[in-house]
Amino acid sequence: MAKMTRRNWLAAVGATTAAVGTNSLLAQEPTPASTHNYNFKNIPPRELTQQRHLPNVELITQDNQKVHFYTDLVKDRRPDNHSQPGRGAEIVERPRGE
Repeated sequence: MAKMTRRNWLAAVGATTAAVGTNSLLAQEPTPASTHNYNFKNIPPRELTQQRHLPNVELITQDNQKVHFYTDLVKDRRPDNHSQPGRGAEIVERPRGE
């Protein structure tokens, strides 16, 4: 019998692992695509972002009016300081020496 070297031992372990993996893959029954239950919805990216990050909770204003956070306060709004360059600077300016 030939001497078992490290190289021969690693080759045997690798072959055994490959054989076991192949055997387990072949033993599985194929799953038909109709049994997969994916719930993908055709949602626009804007609405998907809203659902994930901006809740539409009901809030009460200081005037006791009920508003919804996203639909009434956030939707279709643009931040002024990014849409018009230079507008933020005039708000922050203060006279020196105060």
